[in-house]
Amino acid sequence: MIAPMLTEGMAASGDSPAMDSSQIRSRLQQLDASVRFSSAAGTLNASLEFPAQNTAAVIAFVSDLLRRPAFDPAVFERNQRAMIANVLPLNSNPNSLASNLLERNHRAHYKAGDPREVRQLTDTERQIREATHTQLAAHWRRFGSAQQGEWVLAGPIELAPVQLLLQTLLADWSSTEPYQPWASEHAAPVGDAFRKFKLPKNPTPPTPRAWLSLLINATLILRPCLPGSRSCLARGCGNASASKRAFLMG
Repeated sequence: MIAPMLTEGMAASGDSPAMDSSQIRSRLQQLDASVRFSSAAGTLNASLEFPAQNTAAVIAFVSDLLRRPAFDPAVFERNQRAMIANVLPLNSNPNSLASNLLERNHRAHYKAGDPREVRQLTDTERQIREATHTQLAAHWRRFGSAQQGEWVLAGPIELAPVQLLLQTLLADWSSTEPYQPWASEHAAPVGDAFRKFKLPKNPTPPTPRAWLSLLINATLILRPCLPGSRSCLARGCGNASASKRAFLMG
């Protein structure tokens, strides 16, 4: 739930005024930049694309987005409704139910609250409904940081000025939760679980598909890109903790 909020509002800080989503979009247009955030349990991704001459301004603006999210209640409720609408159809989709059952059996040894826990889809829906914007803000203050971070840049830039800028903007951004790495492990085989699996009475017709999921051990992943050609490739990772933070990051 973190990612959609980061470009929807920025809180005031010192002499820097608050910004709403339209002002944030206008600023990005002025910088000829695009910023896309995504998040999951223990992970935040950011993909950036912008012209090299705007490097310093874009990095500074993204730093503000990360450090000063507004977590406006109305914006939170709108995103909450959208997430619920996305989750509801999964409860009657055989592909989704089977995949969820498989993962829950593989990770049954992870207890409730562990970032590696896999919940039933109905539990996910319930937790989304029960979440509040104040919980999300408290969660970000607790875990959001650049303590374990990495920027990977592709494009015509000078490295030293960028390194100095990142140190200036992010070196003092730390979380209250200490860094603690973790890794996901598959445990026992599925066993009898699928033999007991029952489809809903009116399932959504399944769609043939294949997928590959790669789990990244990180809380903050920043993906800035700044080539003149506007094509980019970048990756990074950040602070991860095994404490109770799985849901709000997703």
